[in-house]
Amino acid sequence: DLVRMYAHIIAPGWRTLDLLEHTEEAIHKAVRRDNPKASPPRLKCARKGPDEVVIHYSSPRHMCGVAKGIVRGLARHYGEKVSLTEPTCMLKGGSECQLVVKRLH
Repeated sequence: DLVRMYAHIIAPGWRTLDLLEHTEEAIHKAVRRDNPKASPPRLKCARKGPDEVVIHYSSPRHMCGVAKGIVRGLARHYGEKVSLTEPTCMLKGGSECQLVVKRLH
């Protein structure tokens, strides 16, 4: 699984939202370094508070479904409950997908 594959660059204290927030500079940077032919999507993530991250996803492949699956898989891995909404989506005409992830208590 992805968490085990990149455990060496995931901070021990990170949980779902932390990993999402740092995916671009940690995971995707390592993917691009280790495999120059790889082209993971560029993400812009904004932490809106301790319980919310907004992910701006843009890719010519329009694989936002994979991104949503990764969010759900991370939450399951860490035993957390999250809500996931998508105010804009490239598949529905948006210029990007915006994923809003909130940790539920």
